[in-house]
Amino acid sequence: MPWLYALIGIIVGLVIGIFAGIQIRKNISEKEISSAEEEAKRIINESIKSAESKKREALVEAKEEILKARNEYEKEVKERRSDLQKQERRLQQKEETLDRKTDNIEKKEETLARRLSELEEAREAISAYKKMQRCKQCGADNQDDAVYCKKCGAKLAE
Repeated sequence: MPWLYALIGIIVGLVIGIFAGIQIRKNISEKEISSAEEEAKRIINESIKSAESKKREALVEAKEEILKARNEYEKEVKERRSDLQKQERRLQQKEETLDRKTDNIEKKEETLARRLSELEEAREAISAYKKMQRCKQCGADNQDDAVYCKKCGAKLAE
């Protein structure tokens, strides 16, 4: 009978040992799974943080590119405006110069026309004074009794 107790003790010990082994193995496996899950969560979190960081960096780079392009555009627009203003000033100066020259030419024309009319009046006065007749072809003054022009030889009116 002691061997029966021993056998029962061994069987009970084996059964308890198996259940204890299964429980220990289960606990170890759960710890490993829990540890693996925590590691996975940590890796995922790091990946998310890394992705967010890269996303922020990409946004910053994009904003810098946009700012750089905008600055270049504004600089180009400013240069074009400056060139356009210079051209407008040059054109305005040329117009003013042209206006002054036109005014001067008009004044000279008026002066010449006035002098020409004065000259004609003076010639007529002289011609009347000298009793001269004027050639209709060349405008030269001839003696009142002349038949032909002394300058061009055309027959004078009688």
